[in-house]
Formats: sequence, C-alpha cells, structure tokens
Amino acid sequence: MYHALHASGHTDRYIIQDLAIPADDAPKFIEYVDAAFGLYPLWLCPLRHDTRKSMGHARPYCGEIDGIAVKEGCEGEYINVGVWGPGPQEESEYVRVNRELEEKVKALGGLKWLYARVFYTEEEFWGIYDKERYTALREKYGATSLPTVWDKVKDRKGREDVGGGARGALRRFVKRWGLLSGFYGVYKAVLGGDYLLMKKKKKTQ
Repeated sequence: MYHALHASGHTDRYIIQDLAIPADDAPKFIEYVDAAFGLYPLWLCPLRHDTRKSMGHARPYCGEIDGIAVKEGCEGEYINVGVWGPGPQEESEYVRVNRELEEKVKALGGLKWLYARVFYTEEEFWGIYDKERYTALREKYGATSLPTVWDKVKDRKGREDVGGGARGALRRFVKRWGLLSGFYGVYKAVLGGDYLLMKKKKKTQ
C-alpha cells in the first residue's frame, strides 16, 4: 500500500510534515499553520525534554532574535505538530508553501522528522544538521560507501521517479489525475512484487 501510495503521485499533492517546535513558540506556529493552510485536525503531542539531541545530528540552533541567529542549545519542552492534508495542486505553489513552512520551523528553532517531505537545498540541510559529526560517525563505522542521509531524504519531485521524454510526460499526466493515478499506483506496486515478500519470507523459514 505504501508503494502504491507513492507511485500514484498522491503524496505530491498533500502536505506531509511532522515537526518538533519549542513549546513556548508552539502557539505562534499553530497560528501560522492556521493562516497559511487551514488544515485540521492537527497532531499535537508533548515530547521528551531532550528532543533536539534525539533527532539526529542537529546543530545547536535556537531560532532568531532580531534577525540574528542564536547559536545556543535549545533543549527544553517541545511540542510535536503534525501538519497533514491536501496542498496546492499547482507544483510550483506546492513547493513554495512547503519551503515557507520549513523556513518558519527553522526560524522558531524547530526540527522536522525526515520521513516527511524535504524541500531544503543541500546547503540548507547541512546548515541544520552537523555534517562534520555525521561524517565522522560514518567513517568510524565504515559506512562511507552508503548513501548519506541527505541522499535518502532529498526531494525527487518530478525527476527520476517518472523519467524524461514522451514516457515520462505520460506518467506525469497519469499521476496528476485522480482515478488514473490510483490505478497507476496499484499497477506499480503489483509490478514491484511487494505483495510477494511475505510469501517468500514464510517459505524460507
């Protein structure tokens, strides 16, 4: 089902963002989400005191004061805000609102879970996460031949998932239209054979 969902292109039309916001700034962020998206219900959940340390190699960044970045640790109470729902249908507007949301989260000293859609540039991404510490860890455990976390999470919207030329244009057309996109997603999932994985696993046990 997960494979079908992504292959159908439906995730390209939905806001899928899961965010950790410092508790003191959570009301301000929720007001912004209300004005910018009007999506409800919102997921709201208190988080551990050491949230920032638990979310990967985040740099000690805690928002801005008078436009100047405050380079201090920002541990404390955080609220998890989940923003999920239909987004703009036009691609450039869809990307714009997601990037604006990312900038708002950064300005408030928040972080996002990286299963969510990521629209950062590579430079922006490593401005939030500590590339030096991350690289040192990869080297320590002999993992430098594997894709980086940036390679795994960067947005691929409209590129290698459908390809170029006439076939790519046809796939983009199909993925933009409701029922057709659903059938295309199921077709890709069946073609990929994901539904056979459990059967294969049982046979080998």
